[in-house]
Amino acid sequence: MMKHRLKKAVFPALCLLAALGMIFTGCTNPSGGDDDGPPVVAVSGVSLDKLTLTIGVAGGPETLTATVTPGDATNKSVTWTSSNTGVATVSNGVVTVVAAGSADITVTTEDGGYTAICAVTVTDYGISLDQSGTYTFPAADVGYGAQTPKSVTVSNTGNQATGELTVALSGTNDSSFSLNKTSISIAVSGDDSFTVVPNTGLAVGTYTATVTVNGGNGISADFTVSFTVLPAYPAYIMKSVSTGTVSTGNTGSGDTDNWGAGANSAYTKPYSISAFSIGKTEVTYGLWYAVRTWAEGNGYTFANPGTEGSGGTAGAAPTAASQEPVTEISWRDAVVWCNAYSEAAGRTPVYKYTGAVLRESEDTSVSAGDGKAEKAAVDPAANGFRLPTEAEWEYAARGGVPGTGTPWTYTYAGSNTIDGVAVYGGSSNGVSSTAVVKSKAANSLELYDMSGNVWEWCQGEWTSGTFRVVRGGSWNGGASFCAVAGRYYGYPYDRGNFLGFRVVSP
Repeated sequence: MMKHRLKKAVFPALCLLAALGMIFTGCTNPSGGDDDGPPVVAVSGVSLDKLTLTIGVAGGPETLTATVTPGDATNKSVTWTSSNTGVATVSNGVVTVVAAGSADITVTTEDGGYTAICAVTVTDYGISLDQSGTYTFPAADVGYGAQTPKSVTVSNTGNQATGELTVALSGTNDSSFSLNKTSISIAVSGDDSFTVVPNTGLAVGTYTATVTVNGGNGISADFTVSFTVLPAYPAYIMKSVSTGTVSTGNTGSGDTDNWGAGANSAYTKPYSISAFSIGKTEVTYGLWYAVRTWAEGNGYTFANPGTEGSGGTAGAAPTAASQEPVTEISWRDAVVWCNAYSEAAGRTPVYKYTGAVLRESEDTSVSAGDGKAEKAAVDPAANGFRLPTEAEWEYAARGGVPGTGTPWTYTYAGSNTIDGVAVYGGSSNGVSSTAVVKSKAANSLELYDMSGNVWEWCQGEWTSGTFRVVRGGSWNGGASFCAVAGRYYGYPYDRGNFLGFRVVSP
């Protein structure tokens, strides 16, 4: 009985164990391996779709594609880096330009640290203008018409096309000029051009503006334009004088260059005269005043403001006597005024001090010979106005090339009789002041008042560098001083109601 019961108890237990054994057997990995998922596939390399890449500095982003091998690698994660972030940056394979130069873009696998490199070159364009510094348009009188445009060529000096470049004006007077183009594009090694021109209808004054060609990315080029509108100056007519070789001067007391004092001369010394132009009259107060007014607004200073004839008020506005010669101006004043007249007329000033245009006339506080005007150099290549040399002055006073006009041996400019050609003599001759220019007869070159009216400053020195020469005599001096061979002198800061000047130019 006991055996029967035991058998009954054991049988169910065995059946349960058998069932559990079947379950465990059914959960076993059929391959016989461990139960830890699919096998890991390792990375064996990486490559890029581009090994080199050239991008223009103005170009958009470029994308690099990385391929990880094998294709079924378990971990395909990569990182991107740039060797020169100042040239190009990279993010997820997208390359962005920063500036011209070179950079290596590297992709690196997370699994195994495999790398591939793309050499990136960022190219650029350059801008070169055939105009730099300041371009000065020829000056024009108030009421002028259309001016000649200035053409400027822009060249691409780089190795890529420029794309759109902007052309613009800036500055206080930018609206006083006009451009024919505001944008241009230039191919590699190419060029293009644009023009800039002053507008019409501008008032008296000087106008400046900056012209800039801009391509962005720090690439630009510029220059300055300047244009002067002059007042309606009284006409000052120049007379051409032909080249020639003459003998001139005299044996009276004088300097080491054998120029003498007195009337006619028996002494002769040859001088070669290059062609030049000389004012038909002495500089009038009206002209002096107009130029001086412009000059003082453009960086020039004068020791003396000048006077209208011998009896005017210093520096006053011109009156009905404006065509009398300016007086009460020094040699220094005359030299500086020549530079101002040159600049105002769109010419190159002649007198340079330490390489720069002379703009200052010093007074008596600066000793004779020490002034900037005395130390200034004369630029032989300049086309502006200057004082005549003594040889030029006498050559013109006598009538130019001997035998072609007024007899060379005339005592006075145009005649042997002084009364017809000169305002001179002072009270002893019934003369109490200067006269309007051209009040007497001209010589054969149509030059007036080369004898009399006012002494005329010349470029030359007297016997030493302390003095400067005057020629022609004046309204309050005797006849002998009015002779074409006559000469006198004064300190470079001297002035008087009998001192004036006329100018010459190439």
